[in-house]
Amino acid sequence: MQNSYVFSKKDTANYVPSYNYKNAPFPLEKLDCIYGDKNIYSTVRDLLQWDKALYAGEFVSKETMNMAYRPYSNETRGQKNYGLGWHLYINPPDPTVVYHNGWWHGNNTVFKRLISDSATVIILGNKFNRSIWSAGKMSSVFTGTPDTSELEQ
Repeated sequence: MQNSYVFSKKDTANYVPSYNYKNAPFPLEKLDCIYGDKNIYSTVRDLLQWDKALYAGEFVSKETMNMAYRPYSNETRGQKNYGLGWHLYINPPDPTVVYHNGWWHGNNTVFKRLISDSATVIILGNKFNRSIWSAGKMSSVFTGTPDTSELEQ
């Protein structure tokens, strides 16, 4: 993963800005240097490498990943839940969908794992557009199950 990093002020010369709906770039602001729920920059290729490592149990053990895929949000029991860092869509008998979409300024992310099929949908964009999340519909090609993308937003 050569092109993934946590953004800091020293990276401003190399990063690709994000854009609003009027095609104007978002200016940098103080919250652009918060680590954690935002400011992790990556590429589709790097995220695919990370995804492959997760499936192979090379970076995090399969036992730990199985724990991460369990629902832990007792206040929101039902189809939509939250594991350890992952959103879960659970609708038996359909396979569980594990995903984490993201948004900051104009950047949008879809990272949707179909763990029972070892398939993943990764989509990155740098111009805010809600329709990017509906691109997760591609996962139904792998599973043959109904589209759940509207439920995952």
